[in-house]
Amino acid sequence: MNKDKVLSIRDLSISFQTSAGEVNAIRGVNLDLYQGGKRWLSWENRVPENQLL
Repeated sequence: MNKDKVLSIRDLSISFQTSAGEVNAIRGVNLDLYQGGKRWLSWENRVPENQLL
C-alpha cells in the first residue's frame, strides 16, 4: 500500500459571529490524509440550521 501524504492540515480554526458573540466552531485541528486505505471524517453538528452557511 502506498503511504504518500495527500493532505496535511495544521492548527485549523474556524469561528463565526452570531448575535450572541463569536462562536468557535473548530479550534486547533491537525489532520493528515494518506493515499490508500479507507478514510472518513465525522463530527457532531451542534449548530442550529439557521446558523449554517
